[in-house]
Amino acid sequence: MKFKLVILAIVAAVGLALSLQYYRLLTASQDEKTLAAFRGLCENQARLLRDTIDDNVLILKGLRSFYSSSTHVDRAEFASYCAPLLAENLPIKSLDWIPCVRREERLSYEEQARREGLPKFTFLERDEEMRMVPARERPEYFPVYYREPLAATEKALGFDTASDSRRWQTMALARDSGQPTASGEVVLINDDQPGVLILVPIYRGGALPTTLEERRARLAGFVRGVLRLESLRRHLKHLADIPGLHFDLHDMSEGDESLLADPAARPSGRAAWMLERDQEMLGRSWRFHFWADSEFTRSHESRAPFFALVAGVLITCVVAGGLGISLIYVHRVESDVSLRTRELAEVNAKLLKARDDAEAAGRAKTAFFSNVSHELRTPLNAILGFAQILEKEGGLPGHLREYVRTIHQSGRHLLDLINDVIDMARLESRRLKVERETMDIRDLLQNLHRMFSLSLADKNVRFEISVAAETPRYISADARRLRQVLINLIGNAVKFTERGTITLAVMPDQRERRLHFAVADTGRGIPAGDLAAIFEPFQQVEGTRGEGSGLGLPISRDIVRLMGGDLEVESRRGEGSRFFFDIPLEGPEADEAARLRAAESAGELPLATLRALALLPENLSQALREAAATQNYARVLSLLEQGQPWPEQARAGLEPFAQAARAGRYDFFIALVEALEGGAA
Repeated sequence: MKFKLVILAIVAAVGLALSLQYYRLLTASQDEKTLAAFRGLCENQARLLRDTIDDNVLILKGLRSFYSSSTHVDRAEFASYCAPLLAENLPIKSLDWIPCVRREERLSYEEQARREGLPKFTFLERDEEMRMVPARERPEYFPVYYREPLAATEKALGFDTASDSRRWQTMALARDSGQPTASGEVVLINDDQPGVLILVPIYRGGALPTTLEERRARLAGFVRGVLRLESLRRHLKHLADIPGLHFDLHDMSEGDESLLADPAARPSGRAAWMLERDQEMLGRSWRFHFWADSEFTRSHESRAPFFALVAGVLITCVVAGGLGISLIYVHRVESDVSLRTRELAEVNAKLLKARDDAEAAGRAKTAFFSNVSHELRTPLNAILGFAQILEKEGGLPGHLREYVRTIHQSGRHLLDLINDVIDMARLESRRLKVERETMDIRDLLQNLHRMFSLSLADKNVRFEISVAAETPRYISADARRLRQVLINLIGNAVKFTERGTITLAVMPDQRERRLHFAVADTGRGIPAGDLAAIFEPFQQVEGTRGEGSGLGLPISRDIVRLMGGDLEVESRRGEGSRFFFDIPLEGPEADEAARLRAAESAGELPLATLRALALLPENLSQALREAAATQNYARVLSLLEQGQPWPEQARAGLEPFAQAARAGRYDFFIALVEALEGGAA
């Protein structure tokens, strides 16, 4: 009993500790969410300021476009254009046109303004006591010439903004950069309130000059927007009034200068959250100071941590009470566990026995196929041999010869089926291995061409081999298995192509070090729904039942995978099929490569043919070279017949050329093309 009480005490202590820890985690998570909300709201306030400034800049750019597209804008047109813009609820309080006036033009500008209804208009500046006085003579003036609204801001009309060094500094930056530029905090002339000026330069000719000298020489004036800082602060407050969230805006371009401040909202002690965000706008560096007070924190508080703590305590009590009851059944549970353990051991023993039986069955299957292969192929080869002998007998009647031919064809089909089954069994048992050796690609392709050219002699089908010029002659691969795959693919194309062309294409990819093979035909094609099924053993698509064992493609795909590639197919019903794969492009070892080069150089290249081509007319020689490069045997024979009689000196080289074309000697043509490309002629 004492032991059980200790267990209950431990459980209760652990439960309470976990509840307290969970409460702390929830509290920390709540703080993180509040901080994330605070940061998001701060980012939103900063974005609102940027958007507000962008909206005002957009108005000024529109006004600049209005000036640039007009030859002259009078005061009435300026007022008409600005009136609807100022009616929008934006913090911009006035729009100005500030022309660049040379000293000799001052009088005409002043008289023009007086004729337009401003009888007291003159160029003004401030004296040392900040009183408005007539502007002194200087080479250039930048007076506030047009202003809207005029009634409330007439006091600033005529003020030469260049006479104020702070304003002139901003104007010079805008003139030289050609971009909208904001000033630091200035005292507005109209109401002596703090504000910010945004200037957009306008140049004579409309377009922005490319050089600094051109910008200074072609400056026509500025369009200017006047923003009262208090209006800007109220505007931002109106867009996003968040209880407990406050901010200040400081201009950092010339030191820490406060622009937008709310002294009544500054925290007297330590704020709950504080954040700073920098904004680069209109050539100024502005910094937001955000802080949140207790009102903001309360609005984001959650009672979830408290309720979680209460729930944890209650759950601990329930668990501790239930544990006391459950201890009574511990012995029974242990007995059940012991029983289940024994049963699991018995099941595991049965599974191990089943695995051993499956492995034994696999070994038996392999032995069976080996014995069957020997026992079936030995008498079958004898049958095929005698059938071939009987086929060559000249005295057999026609119907008996047909019977013998049927025996031979059926025996060949049966032997192919046995070989396919044996290969499939080897693949399934992983006993079929790839044996790499140095092989001659040209020799393989030449044998394939001869093999299938004979079988296609009675059909209206051409068999073509296309080999890229950069294909190496010797590679390291399993020649027997590669030949088996290509024979299978070409054989399928022969069976299912009644007319058109069967093409074997070979092309290397030197960058990926792969050698690509593709067999394409113009046969009946394969339905899209059957493309996946053709690679399954003993599966045949509709229309091919009885034409093979259904093992060729599965075996070919597995062999290609063993060689490091994969066999794929593209086909459309009625248009033909294309089977393609690639294998690693590996050359022979250094010693073997040297031996092959020596053997090749010792062989007979068709040098006589090259010399003969040089003796023919240029157009005929060029046509023969092109036909040889594409292995177009018929074209070569036709051109040679057209060129007769041949020159006597060329006969020794052209006769073997014609013989090679009639025999379809692929190796002769490849050697000839390589010699042509190497400049042997």
